[in-house]
Amino acid sequence: DMRLQDQHFMAMVETLPTSCLQLLNVQGNDIRAPGILALAAQLPRIKSLTEVVLESNAFDSSYAPKELYDECIAALIQGVARNPSIEWVCTSRLDKELIYCTHPNRVRRHISTIPDSIPIGLWPL
Repeated sequence: DMRLQDQHFMAMVETLPTSCLQLLNVQGNDIRAPGILALAAQLPRIKSLTEVVLESNAFDSSYAPKELYDECIAALIQGVARNPSIEWVCTSRLDKELIYCTHPNRVRRHISTIPDSIPIGLWPL
């Protein structure tokens, strides 16, 4: 099996805060709750990251226990809430709370590109 598993994903996640990575796409791997929780813990420190694609992984499959999935989503929401650069986090179940949590970041980015818009000092960097 050549799919990325938790131990390798967790090792990779540790390097992300010092990277310039903007898109993390680990779609279609075997990442479970421990890997997602490790990513969520690092999200506030990964300042260059704008998009995370987690679709079709073990943590959000229809066979995964709902309690574990909910724990992963709650941790991702906390991480995203503390990182204004993240504009999208995609999971197979398209969690509405996670989409809602990233919406202000997308709006902030859009407004900051409009000349003479709201002063950038009003938005956290």
